[in-house]
Amino acid sequence: MPNLPNYLAQNEDLGSWAPVQLYSGDADIHSDGGICGANFAIYTVIAKNPAGLLVPHVPTASDSTATALYIAAQAGVTGRTCPYYTAGQFNPAALVWHASLTTLLQRQAAFAGTPVIIKAVY
Repeated sequence: MPNLPNYLAQNEDLGSWAPVQLYSGDADIHSDGGICGANFAIYTVIAKNPAGLLVPHVPTASDSTATALYIAAQAGVTGRTCPYYTAGQFNPAALVWHASLTTLLQRQAAFAGTPVIIKAVY
């Protein structure tokens, strides 16, 4: 008999995989998609570069990439379409941030004026 995947309640047995607690509260979640201008990991805080392509947020930049807009819903690959979250309440510990943003207040300030809410899970 062939070795078949272990499906339990319609889910594949993923071994040591653990779920990510991406959401930290109850808020409407909205998404969209765009073309990537760089490679980046899933859940990266992203911005748009001057050409309108999705790139990682760089708060120290002097162009449009200094403004955090979205959260990548999957890993980004240069030149390919990538879905992203435009709104919702997210756990900051689950997101990939620029190295300069180390505190909750800094991370919340990055999304000030957007429909993205950053709130710690307690």
